[in-house]
Order: sequence, then C-alpha cells, then structure tokens
Amino acid sequence: MKLVLPTAPTVAASAAASLALLGSALDADTRPAATLLDSVQSGFVHEWLGPAVALAAIAAVDRFALAPRARGAAVPPAPPGEPSAARALERDAESLALCAPACALANLPLLAVAPPAHAHALCWALDWLAAAPAALLLRNGQLQRQYSFDDPADWLASAAQWSTSGTPIFAQPSSVDAATEVRVHEHRGGWRTLRFCGADGRSSVQSVTQMVGAGTAEPRWVANEYVKSLASVGLASGALGAAPRVAFLGLGAGTLPLLLRRHVPDATLEAVELDAAVVDAATSCLGLEKADVAVSVGDALAWAAAAPDAQYDAIFVDVFDGDNLTPSAFVAPPFVADVRRALAPGGVAVHNLHTGSPALDVRFAQAAAAYADAFGGDACRAVPVEHQGNTLLAAGAPLRGTGADALRAAAERETDARGLLFDAGARVRWAQEIK
Repeated sequence: MKLVLPTAPTVAASAAASLALLGSALDADTRPAATLLDSVQSGFVHEWLGPAVALAAIAAVDRFALAPRARGAAVPPAPPGEPSAARALERDAESLALCAPACALANLPLLAVAPPAHAHALCWALDWLAAAPAALLLRNGQLQRQYSFDDPADWLASAAQWSTSGTPIFAQPSSVDAATEVRVHEHRGGWRTLRFCGADGRSSVQSVTQMVGAGTAEPRWVANEYVKSLASVGLASGALGAAPRVAFLGLGAGTLPLLLRRHVPDATLEAVELDAAVVDAATSCLGLEKADVAVSVGDALAWAAAAPDAQYDAIFVDVFDGDNLTPSAFVAPPFVADVRRALAPGGVAVHNLHTGSPALDVRFAQAAAAYADAFGGDACRAVPVEHQGNTLLAAGAPLRGTGADALRAAAERETDARGLLFDAGARVRWAQEIK
C-alpha cells in the first residue's frame, strides 16, 4: 500500500502544538464542565483545532517559503520520497480534512462519559493513537485503489515478482561496452527483465515486460512508471491522433513501442538503439518482433541530425549511458534543436531524465534550459514520475498555455477512449511549466 501521509515537519509541528495545548487544557480538566457542549467545544479547540492550525501553518511555510524558486533557471521537481511543495501541501490538506471529522467523532462519546479531570488527556491519546491514523490509513486505501485503477502491473504490486534475481534466458555482450553483458531474466508471474550486468557483478534492471506466450508480450501490462508517464504525456498532448508518426530514441525492451502499438494501432513506429545486443534481446525474448516497429541500430544523435524536417508527430527520448546518466550531448542545444526541427506542427517531444542527486539535477537543468530555448518556456513542461527517480521534459506547441488541470483532463479522456489499464491522468497531474 502506498502511504500518503503528512510530511515530517508537519507532523512534528502538529505534535508540538497539540502537546502544548494539552498542557493548557489540563487546568480546565480539573474543573467539571458545565455541560456536555462545553466539553465538546473545549475538546474541539484543544484536541483538533490547535493542531490543525499548526498543520496548516507548516504546510504554508513548506509551500511558500521553503519551496525552491526558479530564478532564471529551471528547478527540477523533487524526486519520489521528497515531495514537491505542491504535493506536500495537498498531502497535508488531505490529512487535515480527514483527521478533523475522525477526531471529532471519536471524541464526542469520550467527552460524554470520561471524568472531567481526564477528558482532554484521553481525547488527545485517542486522536493521536487511533482516530487520526485510522483516517489516514482509510485514505491511503482509497488512494491506492484510485492510483492502481485496473492496472494489473501496478508498480507497488508487481515489483515483488520481477525484482527477484530470476533465471537468465538470454546473455550477449554489449556491442557498446565489452565489459557489460546484456541479459534477459525470467521471473514468476510471466515477467521478464532486461538487465545490464557488469564484470564487477553489478546488475541493473533497464526494462520490464510481461509475457503471455512464447515470444508474445502483453503490451497493456506496464510495470515501469516512467513508461506509463511517457505514454500519458504523449496521449494527453493530442499529438498521437490520427495515424501519427512516432520515433523512439533509445529502445530498451521496447515496452513503450509495444504499448503504443496496442493503443494507437494506426501509428507508424520507428526506433533507434545504439546497442545491437539490446535489439537482439528485445526481438528474440521480449516480444518486439511482433510489434511492427522499424528498428535500426545506430547513434540517436546522428539520427536526429539527419531526420527530415517536420516529419514526426512525437519523439520520445530515453537515452542513458553505462553510468545511468543522460549523455551530455542529449541535453545540449544542438540535439534539442534537431528534435524541434524534426517535429511536425503540433508535434511533441517527451524526454525521460533521472533526477534526485546533484549531478542528475544539473543535467536536468541543462536539458530544461535547452528545451525552453528551442520551444519557448510556455511550451515546456516538467512531469515528475511517481515511485521512480525520473522526471520527464515535454515540449511542443500543443502544450503552450496548457495547465496541469487541462492536461490531466485530456489524459483522463485518453484513458477512457483508448482503454488504458492505468490512469493516465494521475501520471500528468504534477506537470509544471518550465520558466
């Protein structure tokens, strides 16, 4: 279960406020309340209202004072586990809205029967130990069901199956780095993973695919959140309309081409992958040979430089080096300018990058600046990916003047119209304009 709880500073501030108010309330507890209404009113003030004010205050500080500001440069969204100010504010607001009635309902019978000398202390303990946690857990259950939608490949549910070591069924030296071996591992539940394995024994999962038969992938089951987010942004933009032409720079297991082939069947799909071993793995073990995708082995930089003008409705960029870092050339102005030139009017580019460390955030800021310069900042959006340390950069004319609410509404329409098993709207809800 995904826990969406108040932020740590908010909890600390609320606890401190409630303890201070409890101390002041103990004096009142030594005197019998005149009526039950007096007890309820006093309990409301001391057991909920005061902590709620503290919660709201610290949330406001998080949002308006401590949040990073873009001053002439793009500031990347916070990685998962370190929510952005907007996400923290929403989280805390939800907590307030839930805990208030839960604590009030729990306190009413207790205030009616408890000895006046102990009423506030008992209510305080009940609120913090039972009522508020129960409300938050109930909300988490609701969020989990909403978030998962009908998705059998939900990240939180499926990772237990494919994150195991599994059984190797394919191994081939990388054509780019002789010290790295490209492998495919088979796992329980029909999952297969594409891995890069170094001579030092380290292994990293690059892609995850669900197989439903010999050589046949289930394209609707997408485990990696960043792939769902890439598709969600592309669909929400409107660029994947009638018979779109789509390019993928970086192939991996071909999860995104497989997904779009299933849900945008009239699309023309082509992909460029630098590592021939990755192409062999994807086509022989991961179902890509049945997806009608034109795959070429080559340098995506050279592809972009040679791409014809105004040819593609969508270009997805998902390129990383052996250190899992986007090569500097792929965040530089010449490459972004080539991508811009290759897009048809109304086309979009969606670029997957890692964030969450100083080096990664610098690379993200470089990419954001290049895209903002090429497309205009009002046509660029940063889209954080839940659960994974990824942030997408989306750019194109359809995004100009489109706020997060409008983008989410469009994604929700695409979810219904195309029969997605995941909620595309939830994947674009935190889209931010690049300044």
